[in-house]
Amino acid sequence: MHEGSNHSAFPANTNILYVGLAAARAAVEAAVAAGGGEVLPGLIFNLKKKVKFFDPIIQQDRDVRAGRMECTMQNLADSLTTRSTRALTGAAGGQQAAHQLTEQLDTFMVYNMRRKVTSSAKKKRDPRSTHIHQTPEGAFYDLQRNAWQVLQRCGMRQVPAVGDVQEYLQHGPGFIFLYHPALGPLWDVISQKVRGGALLDGSELVLEVAEARLLDVTVDGSLLVYADNIMGHMVASPEAHGSNGVQHTAAMGSNGYAMQHNGHSNGHNSNGFSAHSNGSSSSNGNGKHSNMPSSNRLQYSSQNGRVHLLNVTVQNVGVDWHHPGSVYWQHKVVRHEACRVILHGRSEFEAYDCKISGDQVRYRGLGGW
Repeated sequence: MHEGSNHSAFPANTNILYVGLAAARAAVEAAVAAGGGEVLPGLIFNLKKKVKFFDPIIQQDRDVRAGRMECTMQNLADSLTTRSTRALTGAAGGQQAAHQLTEQLDTFMVYNMRRKVTSSAKKKRDPRSTHIHQTPEGAFYDLQRNAWQVLQRCGMRQVPAVGDVQEYLQHGPGFIFLYHPALGPLWDVISQKVRGGALLDGSELVLEVAEARLLDVTVDGSLLVYADNIMGHMVASPEAHGSNGVQHTAAMGSNGYAMQHNGHSNGHNSNGFSAHSNGSSSSNGNGKHSNMPSSNRLQYSSQNGRVHLLNVTVQNVGVDWHHPGSVYWQHKVVRHEACRVILHGRSEFEAYDCKISGDQVRYRGLGGW
């Protein structure tokens, strides 16, 4: 852009994903001391969107611009800059110079595909439209496109395509791969735990576990792995002890709810478990349950579930992709068959050089050793 142009050379806003709170506070306090306005310039009325409503006077639908009051917090980035009296050499000066430069700068910028950074669900999709940007369907579509890349990095010899948007909306994704963030969260870490194998067309792989080793595992159908203790075990806070001195404990799922495992599908959520709606029911030590809020907290430890699969083929009918009641972005799917591995406590499940077929196979690890 030439000097004096009304357009910016960098036509994008800045989304701050990570921030040092001490530096942010110092920047805000300095701006306030200087009269304010730089960091938090106040509320603006954003008229970016249009809304549709029925006008009873003219008896027609109308589209008008509507907006929201928002505070432009992105301006905080402008106050976290590092100034230099000379040109920065960066990578041009060699690896050592680039490292020294990194140590000197207070901020860094990440370049990546947008769907790898954020995919929001801000609105409900119009059933008549294939526009899924910022809808729950769109967010799940991006999630599975990212999952495809993760599995490629794991070296799987076959991973189905997610499909284009129209195919996705009509028939669902080409596969489902969901995992607990503690499995990585870095893709490089996940690719150390899942290596080789294949995910065949229309298959589903769910790994709600942090400790996993899947080597040359082929999934033709549905494989669902769930652990009570994913990142450690639950302990009670001091106030959670009853008057009888019994410590309350509960197995917590990744959604933060206390879970009671029964493996049945009717009347339970998509993972086959029965979850308390508020996650607050706990035992009081005498076999009775209390509706008082639970004070249990997660203790990071090695007391978690583990799964080891080496040269294993899982084969079953899997997901019913034609069932009208499935809601994929909520992971509410109807299955004909599935192989479920349910790990209680610090139990482990191991399988080597075998084939697991059908729906009748449900493995339940006990409390462990």
